[in-house]
Amino acid sequence: MKRGLKSSASEIRREILLLARLNGGRLTDEAITGRFGKIDSVASVLADLLKKGIAKLDVQENRRVYLFDDLQAGLLLNICPNCGNYYPVRDEIENCPVCGSDVKMHRSALAKAGKSKTIDGGHDTGVS
Repeated sequence: MKRGLKSSASEIRREILLLARLNGGRLTDEAITGRFGKIDSVASVLADLLKKGIAKLDVQENRRVYLFDDLQAGLLLNICPNCGNYYPVRDEIENCPVCGSDVKMHRSALAKAGKSKTIDGGHDTGVS
């Protein structure tokens, strides 16, 4: 879609979701304005996406960021249901080395609403 052209709400929605997918499920106001310009119908579509729970609004580093959880990358981990330990899938283990239980594969979303997770349960070091 080119700037200045009038588009329907469904076309704008489709373009926003495509842009979000290309940006790992995360869009800033600057990215949206850069793509669409300042168009009232874009703000209306964004408000609808927020209302329906498709997007969430967060503030990161003093910037408005729209997060699309379903479009964000995920992390595959093996988790022990007995003791709760996490193991990278690349280790190809079937049993927990700590308690011997069968591990289960789990997909975890990354960077939801600016919250970082660590696989060791410790504090986030800020390194990604």
